[in-house]
Amino acid sequence: MWSILLMGLVGTACLLATIGLWRGLPWGIELAFAILGINMIGDIVAAWSRQDYRSLIGVPVAAGIIVYLIQTENLAIRRNPASRMDK
Repeated sequence: MWSILLMGLVGTACLLATIGLWRGLPWGIELAFAILGINMIGDIVAAWSRQDYRSLIGVPVAAGIIVYLIQTENLAIRRNPASRMDK
């Protein structure tokens, strides 16, 4: 039962992040950063605790997506300074 609830929570968070990113909203980027950060931490903890280093493949993938989001956000700010997230 808990695994179904957790999957629903993760799916909902990913759906909300997708909607926010698609619309270019600041909270969408922040939610995507949070989800990817939690995923990276989970991969590292799983590799350390289980001694199963195959889970570390998710770390560079998540890091690459975070770098892409940062570059995209910086490009949007350069094009339109009014779109800054710290408004």
